[in-house]
Amino acid sequence: MNEYTYGFMDVLLGLQWGDEGKGKHIDALLCLDKDGKLRYHNVARFQGGPNAGHTLEVGKIKFVSHMIPSGCLNKKINNYIGNGMVIDPVILMDEIKQLKKLGIDITKRLFISDRATLISPYAPLLDRAEDFRKSRKGDDKKVGTTAKGIGPAYSDKCLRIAFKAGDILSKTFFDDVAIMRNYYGAILRMYKNEYDFEFNRDALMKRVNDWYRAIKQMRKLMIIDVGAKLRKELARGRNILAEGAQGILLDVDHGDYPNVTSSSTLPANAALGLGVPFQVIRDVYGVMKPYGTKVGGGAYPSRMDPVTEEQFREAGNEYGATTGRPRMCGWLDMPALIYALELSGVNKILISKADVCPAHEVRVVLAYKSGKKILKEFPRKLDSVTGVVTRKFKGWDCSSVKNISKIDLPSSLANYLHFLKNEIELKTGKSVLIESIGIGPERSQLVKWEK
Repeated sequence: MNEYTYGFMDVLLGLQWGDEGKGKHIDALLCLDKDGKLRYHNVARFQGGPNAGHTLEVGKIKFVSHMIPSGCLNKKINNYIGNGMVIDPVILMDEIKQLKKLGIDITKRLFISDRATLISPYAPLLDRAEDFRKSRKGDDKKVGTTAKGIGPAYSDKCLRIAFKAGDILSKTFFDDVAIMRNYYGAILRMYKNEYDFEFNRDALMKRVNDWYRAIKQMRKLMIIDVGAKLRKELARGRNILAEGAQGILLDVDHGDYPNVTSSSTLPANAALGLGVPFQVIRDVYGVMKPYGTKVGGGAYPSRMDPVTEEQFREAGNEYGATTGRPRMCGWLDMPALIYALELSGVNKILISKADVCPAHEVRVVLAYKSGKKILKEFPRKLDSVTGVVTRKFKGWDCSSVKNISKIDLPSSLANYLHFLKNEIELKTGKSVLIESIGIGPERSQLVKWEK
């Protein structure tokens, strides 16, 4: 497309079940290139909402973002909340206040799509009510959501009853919201009468009042046609980094349904979620860890034994940035990784937490067992898996690594990475670049692996 000759969009997303450490790699990509120029002038979120937590650490500044894109700490970069996102006004305004305390005024660099969906003040409670209903069938039926109202918000969107960010500028907005109060009240009464779901009415009213106040503050922000602005940015030769929230394996269509998120996490959705043509997508970066983690419900075949799991959890600080929940830890799942790579078209891999290896021996899942059958591909339902086939590797210790260079990495880690690359290229039939290896939380703690 000739009008976009000079601009492109790269996409960065997680290759596992989320929590891969995307924030750090986004921050590293936003550094100046070798010519001293910005790689990207714009960072944009295209799906999800405050159910994602990206931890950013630059020098003494640490910020955990749930709503605001990860370009917020770089004062030269514009940030966008795309039409594919769902917005909690209370959390959004709170994050803006947190950034101001850190000396960063994001309001002049934050653009919110007028087509983005608002999370109603009742949605988080409806989220909990639905998980409560499922728990009545047994704990294994719970999805284990973050209870941020993401599912109900996307449901409202598909039912065509949701409020959009652009609606808050209307003089009749609060009257329109009041009309919907009876609708949400009826649903909550159904959960109470049919499933004995109890909730604190005072806490709900506080939530509603906080939501109204946040809406009034949000009216002062730049709520625009984000798609139109990004298309103009591309025409000017100004590049975009599209930031995924959850991992590929949580995609609503292609994940282990129903143990998924409520939006499409695939890079194909980046164009839809931002309002730009798909032809502008250039590179797709996939972030992964050399082991796996997962939160929420559903089967997790690669899960470690309890003792090893606790060692990895503590060594890797594997607790949710959004909920604080302890993450399940598992061995690297190759069938799941290959599936994610083939779905996403990732051509550049970024590895996080390569320094986290408290075990003398690690394993890689090569296939699944389903009764007497061996499954080498990711199944539609993970609860059909009864066991796994693994391969053992020698563990590694990165505590002695002082210089951030490839030659300083332990040989056992290097062997593991060589196996990983060869296995990926053998199974996918495509060349994939392992670009960098993270061996610590700081931006500087990245080892260039391949060029």
